[in-house]
Amino acid sequence: MRLPAALVVLCLVPAALYLQESGGAHAARNAPQERTSIPLPIEVVDGVILPFLTVELNVPTDGVLAEVAYERGQTVVAGALLARLDSSVERESAELARLRSEFQSAGRTAEVKLDAARVKLQKRQSLLADGIVTAEEVEESLAEVALAELELLASQEEAQLAQVEHQKAAAIVTRMELRSPIDGVILERSRSVGELVTRSEEAGVFTIAQLDPLLVEVHAPVAWLGRVSIGDSAIVEPVLSLADPAEQPTPLVAKVRVIDRVANSASETVKIQFELPNPGGALPGGLRCKLRMATENH
Repeated sequence: MRLPAALVVLCLVPAALYLQESGGAHAARNAPQERTSIPLPIEVVDGVILPFLTVELNVPTDGVLAEVAYERGQTVVAGALLARLDSSVERESAELARLRSEFQSAGRTAEVKLDAARVKLQKRQSLLADGIVTAEEVEESLAEVALAELELLASQEEAQLAQVEHQKAAAIVTRMELRSPIDGVILERSRSVGELVTRSEEAGVFTIAQLDPLLVEVHAPVAWLGRVSIGDSAIVEPVLSLADPAEQPTPLVAKVRVIDRVANSASETVKIQFELPNPGGALPGGLRCKLRMATENH
């Protein structure tokens, strides 16, 4: 049955309108959205300049300090030997283990025995067909070869064990040394040569501060949340008591490193940390400073 033309038109018009509207909505969803620019905070906040890292070092084992290489205030590099415990006995053990690991006489003796047993076996096998030797003598030579092979294997295993013992003894000597894990400055040295130190002590032998880079820590208003992002730049002005008040320190540029996700409800502030390059450790830690966000971030 054919529908009247007027009815067909009435059916098609709503469908066309629906397609037009849905197509327009789809295009609107896929159209590029203009990103709203969030202005940076303009407030100047107080902060403090801190060492990037402070490490308290203690000995890994008990002993008597035989050497202390650094004093308070000196700079150190990562891996520098700070102190050494008395390790004369451990060093002798390590040297003995090294010599044992280098001994080769047992291995060479086993190789000579094996070569001789194999030659003897070959001769007896060749003479067996002529009836000059018996099958029992050939079997005896086979056993001698097998025993010589086992002696060689045992000597090789002993050599491997000696190498492991040497490595163990060397590791024990290394544990008697205290080395710096970072580049930094010695803040404190609590022990001297000849003193007994134990790993159970609360106070470490050395306290080291890393001063390049530095950390700038501020308690900013909670309104900064959502407006400041990791990597944003800020201008830092250290507060120094200078002999000449007209001589002001040069403003420095720091980058946002950490933004706390929990604010302080009492003060309505949030803690934000900035990373401040400090080549050569020229700027000391512990200074107060003023900080404002740099306008070139957005």
